[in-house]
Amino acid sequence: MTTATLTRIHTPTDYLVTRLLTDAEFAQLRAEALAQMPLAGTSIVDTLNPDADSPVHCLDTARGGPALTAFFGGTTTLAALERLTGRRWQWKHRSEYGLYNYYREPFHFCGLHRDTDSSELTVVTCIHHDPGPGGEFVLFPDRAGDTLAAIRANPDRGAVTLRLAPGESLIFSGRTVPHAVTPVAPGCVRITAPACYLACEETS
Repeated sequence: MTTATLTRIHTPTDYLVTRLLTDAEFAQLRAEALAQMPLAGTSIVDTLNPDADSPVHCLDTARGGPALTAFFGGTTTLAALERLTGRRWQWKHRSEYGLYNYYREPFHFCGLHRDTDSSELTVVTCIHHDPGPGGEFVLFPDRAGDTLAAIRANPDRGAVTLRLAPGESLIFSGRTVPHAVTPVAPGCVRITAPACYLACEETS
């Protein structure tokens, strides 16, 4: 298992793991995620479609609340992302409140994919992860130029496996770096908060 050691993103294939939340902010986010969990519904795509935006996956999702909105779009987070990347960002949200992802049933997973072209920066924050195998991120930064089919044919080459601790965030270019989440084992629960960002247009 590999861990990220970068402290700043310089190229589209770089990635880093850091903490964007204070302990108090993380406690609020975790409480909100757990409160929303009974309301989560299943999101599933079981047919591989290279032309679709959504990858093959099976997991549960629930709408976020004020804590998640404040985290994703707050000035503290945006300033940290600017410091880490050298660029200014705006949160690209599909809904007003964002989403929590729950990998809580045996073999919940997210298949290999790239994010859509309209998502330039991906930030995934770990809220909870039980001990046990599965639920790890797998990134392929050295194979950014390969097709997804080529990576599926040889998934061990260039794979970087990351297991985030609660409160840690993975920051990378999701539309450049192919990535996936491995199936969780029975009895393992993994909760994350994913967010996508667009670069702010520079004005003279």
